[in-house]
Order: sequence, then structure tokens, then C-alpha cells
Amino acid sequence: MHECYYLLPTSWLNSWSSFINSESPQPPPRIPLNYFLTLNGDLKPDLKPITHYRAVNSTQYHIFFYLYSADSSPPQIRSTVDLYSPELSNEKVKEYIKSGALKARVEVNRLLIQVREGGGIGGAEKFEREEVEEELFCWCVTRDFIERVIECLFRCGNKSGVKYKQVTEYDDETDEDEEDEEEGYKDEDIECIEEDIEMPTRRNRDK
Repeated sequence: MHECYYLLPTSWLNSWSSFINSESPQPPPRIPLNYFLTLNGDLKPDLKPITHYRAVNSTQYHIFFYLYSADSSPPQIRSTVDLYSPELSNEKVKEYIKSGALKARVEVNRLLIQVREGGGIGGAEKFEREEVEEELFCWCVTRDFIERVIECLFRCGNKSGVKYKQVTEYDDETDEDEEDEEEGYKDEDIECIEEDIEMPTRRNRDK
């Protein structure tokens, strides 16, 4: 199964974060995938990670998609967090996409049932599930974080804030040999720094 990243506009994630943090009464619009494209359908030049876009995995993307939908433009799927890296063919990533979409649908439905029954996430009526290790995603988003996000969508007046966490890697010269021997990073090889996300000055909406 070929792992991949979905690229989403930072401005859309900012509006989503403001809504979840009760800083804005308006939910985010549908995901503007056309943000990355010119009128001719080519990629816009000079878009940069974090400043213009961030990466999520397949499950995260499909949770957002099921909750907010997206425009008709194709999603930008890459093997690295780089918009201008080669696109991945559907043949290479179809199993990963299918798996992520299925997990997202099951998780959203499960959490909706919990919220409707009044148990909430982490409440007395929390459903049992297999124990799994927390997976560290591209911008330090874990499975429990996503659960918390969905719970916030259905709880008015939520006071606890949801913030992005930026992954800051050590210098390339540090522990290069150790990193080459293992897949991914150890906990001590990354540092998660919370940062407040300001409301975007302009949103990309379809007309």
C-alpha cells in the first residue's frame, strides 16, 4: 500500500480552526481544491508549504470531506509535502485512498452515534475499540485529536481550544545515521510547538 499526503489550503484550515475554537460562528466552506489551480487548470506557481498549504493523510482528508464536502477540482495527492513533486497515479494510491475513506466513514458514523446518545467522546458510554498506538501525522494530528475535533462540531459553546501543532525537525546534521536506520522519526527527533492560528484575511469560496 503506497502512503500519500493530501494537500489542503492553509486558509481553509485556518477557517476550520477558528470555527472549532468558537472564534467564528461560521463553519468553514466546502474544501476549495481549485485554490491550487489557475483558470487554465495548471498549478499556481510559488505556493509554499505551511504558508499556502498543509498536508493531511487519507483518513483525515476524508473526515473533512464527509463533514464539509469539496469542489469538483481533483485533490492534490503527493508522496511528499511538496505541491510541485510528481503527482501519484490512482493505481499506486487507490488502496491507500480506499482504506482512508473507509476508516473516515466508520469513525464519523461511530462518533455521531456517541454524540447523539449523549455519552460524548471519552464519556461513560464510549464505545470499545481495539487498542492502537497513536499515529503521528504530518502536522502532529493524532487519532484522538480528530475525535476531539468531531466532538467539538456537535457541542455548542465549547471552551477548550483546538490548535495546530507545527513539526519542527532538528538540523539535518543531527542524528542522520540514526534516522536512516529507522522508518519515520522517534519522539525525541521531533519537537511539537503549539502555535495560534489567526483568522484568514480572505477565504477562497466558489462563486
